[in-house]
Amino acid sequence: AAVFEQWDKAARVYLAIAGVLAIAILVAIALGAVREKRLIGAKSDLERLNLWFDTALATMSQGLTMYDRSDRLLLVNNRYCEMYGLTADQVRLGDTIHNVFAQRSAGRSPQQIDEYLGASLRELYAGRPVDKLVERRDGKFYAVSLRPVKSGGCG
Repeated sequence: AAVFEQWDKAARVYLAIAGVLAIAILVAIALGAVREKRLIGAKSDLERLNLWFDTALATMSQGLTMYDRSDRLLLVNNRYCEMYGLTADQVRLGDTIHNVFAQRSAGRSPQQIDEYLGASLRELYAGRPVDKLVERRDGKFYAVSLRPVKSGGCG
């Protein structure tokens, strides 16, 4: 009888441990399901936001570029390429601002490009916006607006 009492006590302890583990597993599964549902919702929201952003970039009448703190291209819209007669092969994400300006300023010397960019970049690096009216060789005028970005770079 003492052996059975000991066995019964051990069985109850094991059952209690198994019960606690089962509850812990169920709680973990429930938390995972809630997290998964939130992630799916966030993904859907992000996809919708990206669609709106892409639509805005594709339909805006202004050309737009954005550069990171290393002056590398993060974003360019089709209108920018149209305005400067550039193809997607000429302007690629990750290109330096100097390379982008060299592509759009065909026929100008590297020194001319450096002079043009130098003054604007100094202002941007100092945290000041730059606004200018630029006449192109084809006689078109473009209002250029450059803004420093808090995390570095410009848009």
